[in-house]
Amino acid sequence: MFHEETVFQYTQEKLLANECNKKCFIELLKKALQKANFCLQQAIEVADLTIVNTAISVAPHYDSVRVVGEDIDLLVLLTALASTHSNLFSQKCGRGKTPDSYYSTTSQIAKKVEKRLPFHFP
Repeated sequence: MFHEETVFQYTQEKLLANECNKKCFIELLKKALQKANFCLQQAIEVADLTIVNTAISVAPHYDSVRVVGEDIDLLVLLTALASTHSNLFSQKCGRGKTPDSYYSTTSQIAKKVEKRLPFHFP
């Protein structure tokens, strides 16, 4: 078990490989974000779809909405479900010297992704 003041000597992957550590970390993170007045919704299953649907639902209320993630699934879902929302962006965080990448649902890369989708949403 750990708490807010714990200093870790492990990599993120090793720490979160332990299910108990992962649950504890999620609870600490939720408390910290709520304390900072962030609105939270924890996805239990199919997290990518929950994240994208939440972004789509709040998009009309903001100038821009960024969905931050590591994999291409978020961009694919955003492209499929929100291709007309010009204020929705997918952000992939860079590592080391690689800068962050930002993709709009109306960008050229999103259009290429959309053409390759084996399905289409109205």
